[in-house]
Amino acid sequence: MLWQTVPNSAGLVKIDLAELCSWGAELASRTGAAPRAVALAQKAIDLVQEGDSLRAARLYDRLGRYLHESGKTDAALSAFERVVELVPAEQPSAERAQALAALADGLMFA
Repeated sequence: MLWQTVPNSAGLVKIDLAELCSWGAELASRTGAAPRAVALAQKAIDLVQEGDSLRAARLYDRLGRYLHESGKTDAALSAFERVVELVPAEQPSAERAQALAALADGLMFA
């Protein structure tokens, strides 16, 4: 992969590889390449640190949408359920509302 061959690649473009994969996934989705979007979103999730649960939740939300576009409804629902698991329920927040809305959308489309 070219990313690893460029010294300080993240510093040069001001994003990390996970964000680059996320952007690529969104572009793939918008151009009708849902399977590629799924692969890139999964790569982004794999690169996110364990401690950044809100970022991981946003990535799982997108993965769920891309899986749905690919016709993989059960996998999409699993991704949306993972979003809800990752966002803390203890205090009401916009992130929690978005997580529940993502799951609701997934259930509606299923």
